[in-house]
Amino acid sequence: MYQIMAKIGLALSGGGVRGLAHIGVLKVLDRLGIKPSAIAGCSMGSVIGAAYAAGKTPEEMEEFVLSVRPYKLIDFSISRLGIKKMGKFENALQDFLEIEDFNALQIPLYINATNITQGKERVFSSGNIMQAIRASTAYPGVFAPVKIGDDYYIDGGVTNHQPFSILPKGIKKFIVVNVTPMRTIHVYERASIPTMLDVSVRMMQEEIAKLRLKDYKEKNYTIIKPHFTNKRTISPDKYLRHLVNAGEFTAQRHVPELKRKFKIK
Repeated sequence: MYQIMAKIGLALSGGGVRGLAHIGVLKVLDRLGIKPSAIAGCSMGSVIGAAYAAGKTPEEMEEFVLSVRPYKLIDFSISRLGIKKMGKFENALQDFLEIEDFNALQIPLYINATNITQGKERVFSSGNIMQAIRASTAYPGVFAPVKIGDDYYIDGGVTNHQPFSILPKGIKKFIVVNVTPMRTIHVYERASIPTMLDVSVRMMQEEIAKLRLKDYKEKNYTIIKPHFTNKRTISPDKYLRHLVNAGEFTAQRHVPELKRKFKIK
C-alpha cells in the first residue's frame, strides 16, 4: 500500500478519444520532472490516469494505443440502454496495465463515476481498477449503466467532468487537463442535434468546474486545454497521433507558467 505524499495533484478530464491528448501533456510533465502525488481521472481520463499510476510511460501508452488500434477491437455487446461490454478492448487494457487493484498502483488514483441509483458522485480509490473504469466511462446513450453492488453507475462527467475536487485534501497545488473545453456555435451555423447536445453539455460542465474552482486560489492551479484541429479526414492512425501531439503542443506552451507556479528551475 502506498503512502500519500501530497504535493502536486493531476486531474484528467473525460472526453472520449480526445482523452489521448492527456498522453501528450504527460510527456511534457515528465520532461519537467513534475510527478503527481495523486491522480484524479474522469471517464477517458480514468483510463490514462490508471496507466500512468501503474507506472506506464507516456511513450508506452502512445505505442499501446497505436498498436492495438481501439477501433479494431470492437466486439460490442449491446442492450436497450447501450453497449454493455467491450470485451476485447477491456482485456487488452487489462493486459497493458498489468495491475488489477488500486493498492498495487505506484501513484494514488481516484476515479469518479455517477451513482444514478442514489443521485450522487462516487469516488473509487480501492478495489478493482477495471470495474471503476467501466463505471466512469459509461457515457449515457452510448454505454449501458454499470451495476456495482445494488447501484448503477454512469460516466463521472455527469457530475464532475474536471475532477480536481476529488483529489486528497492534502493536495494544495494541482494541474487540470480539460480535453473538452466549452465550445460555442453561431445561430447561422447548420448545427446538428448531436452538435447542439455537445455544446450544451460542455457549457454545463464548464460552469460546474468554475463554481468548484472558486474554493481555490488561482496561483495554486494550472488548467491545460488542448486545441484540436479538424482532422477527421485523415487516416485513423494519424488522427490518434494528432490527438497526442495536440496535448503535447498545448502543454509545452504552458511550460513557463508551470515552472513559475510549481517552482521548477
